[in-house]
Amino acid sequence: MESGSVMGEHCPASTLQLESRVALAREQLLASAPDLREWQEAGRQSRFAYGNVSGPVVMRLVVDPPNLLLHFAEGAALPDPAGLLRGVGRRGRYVCLGAVKAQDRPALLALIGAALCNGNECRSQT
Repeated sequence: MESGSVMGEHCPASTLQLESRVALAREQLLASAPDLREWQEAGRQSRFAYGNVSGPVVMRLVVDPPNLLLHFAEGAALPDPAGLLRGVGRRGRYVCLGAVKAQDRPALLALIGAALCNGNECRSQT
């Protein structure tokens, strides 16, 4: 893994590298908030959904080779002072994890925390 990136390198050269990046991203996402749960979406080998233990899906880890994207279901409503979110959809936004640098990690964790708290009582800590 590149020393300046978070959750893996951008545009890996092989499937093995992509699988390693996905495993690392899943591990770091689950470690980011104690109430976060993960499940693989039925029939979607390349998507993992995330939400609070008792809440709806708020994020999806999307494997779109060679990219690894973290999609926020209500991303348009999230505060993003660091400008990490991409997309122009009415509701959803995403972060290309390969483009996130080490210095952006606190901003990414803040986005995850805000997504988990969006419209709900915040129970997780980032």
